[in-house]
Amino acid sequence: MGTRLINGAIFLHIPKTGGSFIEKYLKNQKLIQSKAGGMHDDIFRSLYPQDWPHRANNVITELPNKLINHFKKDAAHDWTTGPRPNQPTLESLPYMFCFVRNPIAWIESYYSFTVKQNWYYWSSEYDYYGFWHPNAVLNDLRSDSFNQFIEKLLNKRPGYVTEMFGWYTTAGIRAIGHTENLRQDLANILDQLQLTYDKNLLFGMEKVNVSQSKSNAIQWDPALKQEFIKTEYAGFKRYGYSTDDI
Repeated sequence: MGTRLINGAIFLHIPKTGGSFIEKYLKNQKLIQSKAGGMHDDIFRSLYPQDWPHRANNVITELPNKLINHFKKDAAHDWTTGPRPNQPTLESLPYMFCFVRNPIAWIESYYSFTVKQNWYYWSSEYDYYGFWHPNAVLNDLRSDSFNQFIEKLLNKRPGYVTEMFGWYTTAGIRAIGHTENLRQDLANILDQLQLTYDKNLLFGMEKVNVSQSKSNAIQWDPALKQEFIKTEYAGFKRYGYSTDDI
């Protein structure tokens, strides 16, 4: 879920990127103020929690004239002259940050986790304002082997990991850490936010919710691996991962 810190910053928890460790540490340091949205909500759902239909209905019912005037103001603005006054800016949004992971490591970790959970069903991928989960896209990919899972993934949603990361890293995100450098990246973010924290504990705390290490159950078919890398190439480039040694 989105986690709001005591200074208003929001941490967006992408599944399988070390978020459980981050949330446990932030809680230990008493840096959490409240939740911001539901489980693993992306950037938009964290800013506008998933009960927005109910809230919107209240606005329309209680403040119809204000809402109508707001839309009239937008319609009347001459957009060729630039943005309208008081339009949202980066500075008007809360500081938001998240962590990403090498797409290959992410898909391996997800597979290990979901097999262990007997292919947990993540609600419906078509639920846009109820219980939404980013991994719902993978619900129907149950397979007898890792490579069969990858084949189904490439057939249904090539580039899925990059696409999913993109739901959290849209305009407005201020910092994107890497799971591979989690402790140092988190320290850099907390320093930037000028929050007080125990650095020794951060670097000494044990990992949380870690899937079992790569086992014989995950043996890539070389051709499938290259196809997966090709479909996720934008993610490798965008988030600073190399494909040279893969």
